[in-house]
Amino acid sequence: MGNKFWQVYLNRLGNLHRPYFGQFSVWVTLGCCIQILFNMRVFYVTGERAGPASCLSFILPFEVICQPWLFLSFKILFGVGVVLWIAQIGIPWSSWATVLAFTGLASIYQETRSSVDHTIHVSNMALWICALWYHFYRNQIRQSLQIGTFWKTSCYPSWAGFLGVYYVGLFYSFSGCMKLTHSGLAWANGVSLQLWVSIWGNPDSTWTHLILSYRWFAKALQAATLCFESMAILGLLFPRLRPFLGLALLGFHFGQVTVFGWQFHYNAFIICLYFLPFDRYLPILIEYLKRRSLSARRVIEISPTLAGRLKKGCYSRLDILELYEYRELAQVEPVQR
Repeated sequence: MGNKFWQVYLNRLGNLHRPYFGQFSVWVTLGCCIQILFNMRVFYVTGERAGPASCLSFILPFEVICQPWLFLSFKILFGVGVVLWIAQIGIPWSSWATVLAFTGLASIYQETRSSVDHTIHVSNMALWICALWYHFYRNQIRQSLQIGTFWKTSCYPSWAGFLGVYYVGLFYSFSGCMKLTHSGLAWANGVSLQLWVSIWGNPDSTWTHLILSYRWFAKALQAATLCFESMAILGLLFPRLRPFLGLALLGFHFGQVTVFGWQFHYNAFIICLYFLPFDRYLPILIEYLKRRSLSARRVIEISPTLAGRLKKGCYSRLDILELYEYRELAQVEPVQR
């Protein structure tokens, strides 16, 4: 019975769907990464290092990592890759260029800091998942774009969404388990949170006053954090539990942003993407809008020229509601005199 359950579960990972949620996840993840890059500040400091902080340390010596030209090169590559990926040109190389460039930027950022910043990892890994989808289904995506049927083609696999849920769940469960490993249940004693808030907290925040005034309140917040972080991986096996865990994690980040001002907005976006039921209700919403817009459909005439192909390419990439039908115009032969 157990083997049959897992066999059915694993077989479902190969199911294909229209790319509504998949492309939406690409746009959201790229938006998070772009915003992270705008807020990224790299300080080239000198001194003794405690050890490697990223995978880039195993590829390049620290003397090269600290060179400003390397950061600038990754920035340029990321910018070019983002534009091409959004335009769905050069698949899958544009997606891989974007992923590798952002990973390089994140690595340099971590290597030049005195402490690890946890606001980048989730968006970075979500970008890898999107690139894996584009890589393994590049032929289907290319063909559908050529004939203008991208939004009608079932080319988004269930395993891509599964990977997103798996990584987010693993990331937060690992965080909770590390707290338990190092401090045990005593981590949620309330005093530690009050100390952090007194040092780094926003003095004008109502939450800051509540935490500092009531130890039982601080203790309850820490206990809830420890509980829901450790349970996050259960969202992988229990889909009905997933939205509740997602909302709990969003509340955790809301507190961090409100009290400490830490930039965990990007993690919150990725949690919404994979732990809230966007994959289920986004296709329903799009089908509803398509039915409402039936009267707005019209025919687009495409000439057999470069301009015509570019026109068709733009419409096919943006026409998520399938408002346009394409009619190829016959090529006019020049008149012989």
